[in-house]
Amino acid sequence: MIPLAPSTDHPGIIARAVCDLALTLQALAGHDSRDHTSAFQPVHDYVKALEAPFKAPRIVLMGGDSCDKASEEVCETVKRAAERFKAAGAYVEEIETPPSFAEAQASFWRLLAIEGASGHREALEKRPETFSPKTREFLEKGLTMPALDYVRAKEVQRRMRNESAEIFERFDVILVPTAPTSAPHGLGSTGDPIFNNPWSMTGTPAVSLPSGLSESGLPLAIQLVGSSFAEGRLLAIAQWCEGLLAFSHMPRTVRG
Repeated sequence: MIPLAPSTDHPGIIARAVCDLALTLQALAGHDSRDHTSAFQPVHDYVKALEAPFKAPRIVLMGGDSCDKASEEVCETVKRAAERFKAAGAYVEEIETPPSFAEAQASFWRLLAIEGASGHREALEKRPETFSPKTREFLEKGLTMPALDYVRAKEVQRRMRNESAEIFERFDVILVPTAPTSAPHGLGSTGDPIFNNPWSMTGTPAVSLPSGLSESGLPLAIQLVGSSFAEGRLLAIAQWCEGLLAFSHMPRTVRG
C-alpha cells in the first residue's frame, strides 16, 4: 500500500462474509516495525471471537443530519435494520451527532490534502506525470494550505476521538449508513464517502454490511462502528447482524 495521509489512512478488507473478514484481519493485524503508524497492540483471536457466547449488543443510532444527507431508501434500510436488531434483543437508542462531527468533512479533506502533499512532495516536484491530473491537482492544493488549517483540523480530530470514546462507554457499536445512496452504477466511482470519513478521522474500526437492494437493483448497506482496538467484539456483532439481515444478492424486478 502507498501511504497518503497518516492521520486518516486505513486499509479496508472486502470479503463475502464477516467470518472471512475475521480470517483476513487475523493475518494482517499486528505491529510492523517498518510502518511507523502501526500500533503496539496485542493481536486478539478474531476468529475465536465469532465463536464465543454472544450477548445482544447495545446499539446507538447516530441521528442528527444523517437522513438529511442520505436518500430516503438509505434512511429506510437503516431504520428497518435497527428495528430487526431490536426485535432480536438488542438495545437500540438514538442520540444526536456530537458537535465536533459537524466539522468532520472539511477537516478530513484538509488533513488528506496537507499530509498527502507532504508525503508526496518530492514526487510532485520531480515526477508530476506519475499522478493522475485529479490527484495531482488535489495534492498541489495541499502544498498551498496554511499551517493554521492543519492545526485546526488536528484539533477537530482530537475532539472527535474524545466524543466518540464517550459514546463507546455506553454502547457497543454505532449504526449509521454506509453511503448516502445505493452503490453507484459502473466502476467510475466508489461512491460518496461522507459517512466513512468520520471514522477515518477517529481511527475506529467499521464494518459495512449489505442490507437490501434499491429500486434500481443496486445494493444498499449499513455501517457498524466499534471502539478502538475492539475489532473482535465488532466482528461478533457484525456477524450477528449479518445473520438477521439475511441479505440475498438475487435482484428483484426493477420497475421501469
